[in-house]
Amino acid sequence: MTVTEIPAIIDVDAHVVEPADVWSSRLPGRYRQAGPHVVYLPSGHPRLDGGTYIEEPGTEGPDVAWWFYEDRKYSIKRLIAAAGYPADEITMQGVTYAQMRPGCWKPADRIADNELNGVQAQMCLELYKLGVTVNAVGPGGMTRITATMGGGRQAFEPDSLAPGEYHPMDPAGSSPLVAWLASDESQHITGQVIRAIHDKIYLMGGWTEDAMISAGGQRWDATTLGNRIATDIFRTRARGLS
Repeated sequence: MTVTEIPAIIDVDAHVVEPADVWSSRLPGRYRQAGPHVVYLPSGHPRLDGGTYIEEPGTEGPDVAWWFYEDRKYSIKRLIAAAGYPADEITMQGVTYAQMRPGCWKPADRIADNELNGVQAQMCLELYKLGVTVNAVGPGGMTRITATMGGGRQAFEPDSLAPGEYHPMDPAGSSPLVAWLASDESQHITGQVIRAIHDKIYLMGGWTEDAMISAGGQRWDATTLGNRIATDIFRTRARGLS
Protein backbone atom coordinates (compact mmCIF):
# COMPACT_ATOMS: atom_id res chain seq x y z
CA MET A 1 0.00 0.00 0.00
CA THR A 2 1.28 3.45 -0.88
CA VAL A 3 0.55 6.53 1.15
CA THR A 4 -0.22 9.67 -0.82
CA GLU A 5 1.14 12.80 0.78
CA ILE A 6 -1.54 15.36 1.51
CA PRO A 7 -0.64 18.63 -0.22
CA ALA A 8 -0.13 21.74 1.87
CA ILE A 9 -3.41 23.30 2.93
CA ILE A 10 -4.34 26.98 2.66
CA ASP A 11 -6.85 27.81 5.40
CA VAL A 12 -9.22 30.52 4.11
CA ASP A 13 -11.36 30.75 7.27
CA ALA A 14 -8.88 30.98 10.13
CA HIS A 15 -9.96 32.07 13.60
CA VAL A 16 -7.83 33.53 16.36
CA VAL A 17 -8.28 34.73 19.92
CA GLU A 18 -6.97 38.26 20.35
CA PRO A 19 -4.04 38.49 22.80
CA ALA A 20 -5.16 39.93 26.13
CA ASP A 21 -2.87 42.94 25.75
CA VAL A 22 -3.50 43.66 22.07
CA TRP A 23 -5.10 47.00 23.00
CA SER A 24 -3.87 47.74 26.52
CA SER A 25 -0.21 47.49 25.49
CA ARG A 26 -0.70 49.93 22.60
CA LEU A 27 -3.24 52.54 23.70
CA PRO A 28 -2.08 55.67 25.55
CA GLY A 29 -2.37 55.18 29.30
CA ARG A 30 -5.43 57.41 29.67
CA TYR A 31 -7.41 55.25 27.23
CA ARG A 32 -6.50 51.79 28.48
CA GLN A 33 -9.49 51.34 30.77
CA ALA A 34 -11.87 52.76 28.16
CA GLY A 35 -10.46 50.62 25.36
CA PRO A 36 -10.93 46.86 25.02
CA HIS A 37 -9.28 45.06 27.93
CA VAL A 38 -9.47 41.69 29.65
CA VAL A 39 -10.98 41.23 33.11
CA TYR A 40 -11.10 37.95 35.05
CA LEU A 41 -14.50 37.25 36.60
CA PRO A 42 -16.79 34.19 36.99
CA SER A 43 -18.86 32.97 34.04
CA GLY A 44 -22.39 34.30 33.67
CA HIS A 45 -25.49 33.19 31.78
CA PRO A 46 -25.99 34.75 28.31
CA ARG A 47 -29.53 35.88 27.55
CA LEU A 48 -31.13 36.50 24.19
CA ASP A 49 -32.26 40.08 23.59
CA GLY A 50 -33.87 40.32 20.16
CA GLY A 51 -31.21 39.13 17.74
CA THR A 52 -28.27 39.60 20.13
CA TYR A 53 -26.91 37.70 23.11
CA ILE A 54 -26.12 39.82 26.16
CA GLU A 55 -23.69 38.60 28.81
CA GLU A 56 -22.90 39.68 32.33
CA PRO A 57 -20.30 38.14 34.65
CA GLY A 58 -21.55 35.82 37.37
CA THR A 59 -20.79 35.88 41.09
CA GLU A 60 -19.75 32.27 41.72
CA GLY A 61 -17.30 29.81 40.27
CA PRO A 62 -13.78 30.11 38.87
CA ASP A 63 -12.69 33.26 37.08
CA VAL A 64 -12.60 33.25 33.28
CA ALA A 65 -11.41 35.81 30.74
CA TRP A 66 -13.88 38.57 29.79
CA TRP A 67 -13.42 41.27 27.19
CA PHE A 68 -14.75 44.61 28.46
CA TYR A 69 -15.26 47.52 26.06
CA GLU A 70 -17.47 50.45 27.07
CA ASP A 71 -20.81 48.80 27.99
CA ARG A 72 -20.10 45.53 26.17
CA LYS A 73 -18.93 42.38 27.93
CA TYR A 74 -18.01 39.10 26.27
CA SER A 75 -16.50 35.99 27.87
CA ILE A 76 -13.98 33.91 25.92
CA LYS A 77 -15.47 30.43 25.60
CA ARG A 78 -14.07 26.98 25.00
CA LEU A 79 -16.09 26.90 21.77
CA ILE A 80 -13.82 29.52 20.16
CA ALA A 81 -10.60 28.16 21.67
CA ALA A 82 -11.27 24.49 20.95
CA ALA A 83 -7.97 23.37 19.42
CA GLY A 84 -6.55 20.30 21.16
CA TYR A 85 -9.71 19.46 23.13
CA PRO A 86 -12.08 16.50 22.58
CA ALA A 87 -15.52 17.21 21.15
CA ASP A 88 -17.35 16.52 24.41
CA GLU A 89 -15.38 19.30 26.13
CA ILE A 90 -16.13 21.97 23.51
CA THR A 91 -18.87 23.96 25.24
CA MET A 92 -19.97 27.53 25.89
CA GLN A 93 -18.14 27.51 29.23
CA GLY A 94 -15.74 30.40 29.77
CA VAL A 95 -11.99 29.79 29.87
CA THR A 96 -8.79 31.60 30.71
CA TYR A 97 -5.84 32.17 28.39
CA ALA A 98 -3.88 29.57 30.38
CA GLN A 99 -6.56 27.01 29.45
CA MET A 100 -6.16 27.61 25.70
CA ARG A 101 -3.67 26.08 23.34
CA PRO A 102 -1.07 28.87 22.93
CA GLY A 103 -1.49 28.74 19.14
CA CYS A 104 -4.95 30.25 19.59
CA TRP A 105 -3.40 33.63 20.40
CA LYS A 106 0.39 33.52 20.10
CA PRO A 107 1.71 34.03 16.53
CA ALA A 108 4.84 31.87 16.92
CA ASP A 109 2.85 28.99 18.42
CA ARG A 110 0.23 29.28 15.65
CA ILE A 111 2.96 28.91 13.01
CA ALA A 112 4.27 25.82 14.81
CA ASP A 113 0.75 24.34 14.96
CA ASN A 114 0.28 25.02 11.24
CA GLU A 115 3.44 23.07 10.49
CA LEU A 116 2.10 20.14 12.51
CA ASN A 117 -1.20 20.26 10.62
CA GLY A 118 0.27 20.69 7.15
CA VAL A 119 -1.16 24.20 6.80
CA GLN A 120 0.93 26.37 4.50
CA ALA A 121 -0.95 29.65 5.01
CA GLN A 122 -3.99 31.09 6.73
CA MET A 123 -6.28 33.96 5.83
CA CYS A 124 -7.49 35.78 8.90
CA LEU A 125 -8.35 39.28 7.75
CA GLU A 126 -11.13 41.53 6.51
CA LEU A 127 -11.52 40.24 2.98
CA TYR A 128 -13.87 43.03 1.95
CA LYS A 129 -10.81 45.27 1.65
CA LEU A 130 -9.73 42.95 -1.17
CA GLY A 131 -13.11 43.04 -2.86
CA VAL A 132 -14.19 39.66 -1.45
CA THR A 133 -17.55 39.65 0.34
CA VAL A 134 -19.86 36.93 1.61
CA ASN A 135 -23.07 36.79 3.60
CA ALA A 136 -22.81 35.67 7.22
CA VAL A 137 -25.82 33.93 8.77
CA GLY A 138 -26.20 33.90 12.57
CA PRO A 139 -28.63 31.07 13.42
CA GLY A 140 -30.51 30.73 16.68
CA GLY A 141 -31.70 27.47 18.19
CA MET A 142 -31.24 25.00 21.00
CA THR A 143 -28.42 22.51 20.43
CA ARG A 144 -26.21 20.34 22.61
CA ILE A 145 -23.66 23.18 22.65
CA THR A 146 -26.10 25.91 23.74
CA ALA A 147 -27.46 23.56 26.42
CA THR A 148 -24.12 23.93 28.20
CA MET A 149 -24.79 27.65 28.78
CA GLY A 150 -26.70 26.92 31.98
CA GLY A 151 -30.12 28.14 33.07
CA GLY A 152 -31.74 24.69 33.02
CA ARG A 153 -31.96 24.48 29.22
CA GLN A 154 -32.18 21.07 27.59
CA ALA A 155 -30.72 20.06 24.24
CA PHE A 156 -33.34 20.15 21.48
CA GLU A 157 -33.55 17.20 19.11
CA PRO A 158 -35.07 18.24 15.73
CA ASP A 159 -36.13 14.68 14.91
CA SER A 160 -38.49 14.79 17.89
CA LEU A 161 -40.82 17.11 15.92
CA ALA A 162 -43.77 15.73 14.01
CA PRO A 163 -43.78 16.46 10.25
CA GLY A 164 -44.80 20.09 9.73
CA GLU A 165 -44.57 20.94 13.44
CA TYR A 166 -42.93 24.27 14.32
CA HIS A 167 -40.73 24.90 17.34
CA PRO A 168 -39.00 28.30 17.82
CA MET A 169 -35.80 26.65 19.10
CA ASP A 170 -35.45 24.22 16.17
CA PRO A 171 -31.86 24.72 14.88
CA ALA A 172 -33.18 24.11 11.37
CA GLY A 173 -35.13 27.37 11.55
CA SER A 174 -32.38 29.17 9.63
CA SER A 175 -32.41 26.62 6.77
CA PRO A 176 -34.92 28.53 4.58
CA LEU A 177 -32.75 31.66 4.82
CA VAL A 178 -29.63 29.70 3.85
CA ALA A 179 -31.51 28.07 0.96
CA TRP A 180 -32.70 31.46 -0.30
CA LEU A 181 -29.22 33.02 -0.06
CA ALA A 182 -27.95 30.15 -2.22
CA SER A 183 -30.58 30.82 -4.90
CA ASP A 184 -30.26 32.90 -8.06
CA GLU A 185 -32.77 35.39 -6.65
CA SER A 186 -30.35 36.54 -3.95
CA GLN A 187 -27.22 36.95 -6.07
CA HIS A 188 -27.28 40.74 -5.55
CA ILE A 189 -27.06 40.29 -1.75
CA THR A 190 -23.48 40.21 -0.51
CA GLY A 191 -21.41 41.34 2.46
CA GLN A 192 -24.39 41.21 4.84
CA VAL A 193 -24.79 39.81 8.36
CA ILE A 194 -28.25 38.30 8.80
CA ARG A 195 -29.54 36.60 11.94
CA ALA A 196 -32.32 34.01 12.04
CA ILE A 197 -33.71 33.85 15.59
CA HIS A 198 -36.94 31.93 16.26
CA ASP A 199 -39.48 33.15 13.65
CA LYS A 200 -37.63 36.42 13.01
CA ILE A 201 -34.90 37.48 10.59
CA TYR A 202 -32.69 40.47 11.41
CA LEU A 203 -30.43 42.47 9.12
CA MET A 204 -27.53 43.55 11.31
CA GLY A 205 -25.65 46.82 11.01
CA GLY A 206 -22.65 46.26 13.22
CA TRP A 207 -24.01 45.43 16.67
CA THR A 208 -27.45 46.91 15.97
CA GLU A 209 -30.53 45.55 14.22
CA ASP A 210 -31.22 47.62 11.12
CA ALA A 211 -34.39 45.78 10.07
CA MET A 212 -36.50 42.80 11.11
CA ILE A 213 -39.22 40.61 9.60
CA SER A 214 -41.31 37.95 11.32
CA ALA A 215 -43.01 34.79 10.07
CA GLY A 216 -45.75 35.20 12.67
CA GLY A 217 -44.92 32.18 14.78
CA GLN A 218 -44.41 29.89 11.79
CA ARG A 219 -41.45 28.33 10.04
CA TRP A 220 -40.14 30.41 7.13
CA ASP A 221 -40.77 29.20 3.57
CA ALA A 222 -37.77 29.68 1.27
CA THR A 223 -40.03 30.15 -1.76
CA THR A 224 -41.75 33.23 -0.29
CA LEU A 225 -38.92 34.52 1.91
CA GLY A 226 -37.30 36.46 -0.92
CA ASN A 227 -40.32 38.70 -1.41
CA ARG A 228 -40.40 39.65 2.28
CA ILE A 229 -36.67 40.38 2.35
CA ALA A 230 -36.90 42.49 -0.78
CA THR A 231 -39.86 44.55 0.42
CA ASP A 232 -39.21 44.83 4.17
CA ILE A 233 -35.45 44.34 4.66
CA PHE A 234 -33.64 45.78 1.63
CA ARG A 235 -36.66 47.69 0.23
CA THR A 236 -35.71 46.88 -3.35
CA ARG A 237 -39.27 45.93 -4.29
CA ALA A 238 -42.60 47.67 -3.71
CA ARG A 239 -45.18 45.83 -1.64
CA GLY A 240 -47.61 43.76 -3.70
CA LEU A 241 -45.16 43.10 -6.53
CA SER A 242 -43.88 39.57 -7.08
